[in-house]
Amino acid sequence: MNDPNIPLILLQSCSLTVSALLALILLVTRIHQPQTSASYETSRWLLFASMLIFAVHYFLQMRFGFRARSEDLGVLVNLIFYTPISYMVTYATLRLVSNRHHKKVYLLVCLCSIALIALLLSVCYFINGNLHMPLALRVVAAIRFGSILTLIIYSAKEIRRVTRSVENETGGDIRQFMIYMRTGTALLYIIGLVMPFSIFKNKALFVMGPVFFFILCFYILSFVALGFNITQVADIIDEESEINNPVSEETQGAAELSPSLPHSRCEAISEAIELWRKQRGFSNPETNCTNLAVKLGIPKRQLISYLNQKEGKTFRVWLSELRIEEAKRILLESDNFKLEAVAVACGFSHRNYLQNRFKAITGLTPREWQEAHKS
Repeated sequence: MNDPNIPLILLQSCSLTVSALLALILLVTRIHQPQTSASYETSRWLLFASMLIFAVHYFLQMRFGFRARSEDLGVLVNLIFYTPISYMVTYATLRLVSNRHHKKVYLLVCLCSIALIALLLSVCYFINGNLHMPLALRVVAAIRFGSILTLIIYSAKEIRRVTRSVENETGGDIRQFMIYMRTGTALLYIIGLVMPFSIFKNKALFVMGPVFFFILCFYILSFVALGFNITQVADIIDEESEINNPVSEETQGAAELSPSLPHSRCEAISEAIELWRKQRGFSNPETNCTNLAVKLGIPKRQLISYLNQKEGKTFRVWLSELRIEEAKRILLESDNFKLEAVAVACGFSHRNYLQNRFKAITGLTPREWQEAHKS
C-alpha cells in the first residue's frame, strides 16, 4: 500500500539536506574569505545559525512526524521554528545596508513579535488545554507577516539609498552586490508575504517549499560570492551604515551637487588628483570614492562636488573613463597584448569587466578599437 506521507517525507528530507549543505557552505567559505567586513561576518553567522535551525527543524519533523500526525501540530511546529529563522534571515539581509537606528528598530520589532507570539500561544494552550488552536495559529502567522512586512517597508528607502551610493561611488565591478540585493529582496518578500500562509495546507507547501528553497540557495550562493568581492564596496556600505539620520533622496542629491566649490579649492583638488593619477593610483581595483578621498586628504563630499562641478560625472563614470583612457594608451603601444594583463594594469578586477566597460564607453571591444585606431 502506498503511504500518503511519502511525498511529505521526501520534501522534508530534501529540505534537511539542502539546509545542512547551505550551513556547511557558509562555514567552509569563511576559511577562504579572510578579507570581508565585521558587518558581513555577523550576517554570515546569522545565516549559518538559521540554516542549522532549519536542518534541526526538518530532522524533528521527520523523526516525530508532527505534520504527518496532524496539520495543526505541523503548522505549530513550523511557526515555532520558522518565526526566529525568518527574523534572523531578514535581519542578516537588512543589517548589511542599515544604519544603527534601523538595526535597533529591527531588533525591537523582532523581539516584540516573538514575545507576543509566545504569549498568545501560551494563553491559548492554557485555555484550550491542547495544541488544537487553528485560530491562534492564523493570528500568529498574521503577526509574523505584519512584522516582516514592516521591516521590509521600513528599510526600503534605506536599501535604495545605500544601493545608489554603491552604484555611484564604487569603481569596481558591483554585479555581485546587485545580485545579492535583488535575490535578498525577493527572498524577504517570499518569507513575509507567502510562507506564513502556505504552511497551513500540504498542497500549498509542496508548491511553495521548493520555490522557497530554490531562491534560498541562490541567495546564500550570492551572499558567498559577495564575500569574495566585498572589499570593493565595504567602505561605502560601512560608511553609509554609520549614518544615524539618513537624509531623503532629494536632500542627498542636493548635498552632492551643492554648494559649488570655490576656484582655489577646485585647483587644489585637481592638483591632488593629477598627482594621484601620475602615481597610477587608479590601478588599484579596490579604489572607491571613500578611500580615494582619504588618500587625497579631502572630505568625500568635496570630491563628489568637484567631479559634478568640473567633470559633470559621478565618481564611478569618471574612474571608469580614466581607466579606459589608460587601456587605450596600452592598446596603441602594444600589438600583442593579453587582455587580462591590460585589465590588471588599468585597475579592473578582471578582463570581462574591462571588456564590458570598454564597450559601454567606446561602443567597441578592445581588439576592435585597436584595429580601428592602428590602421
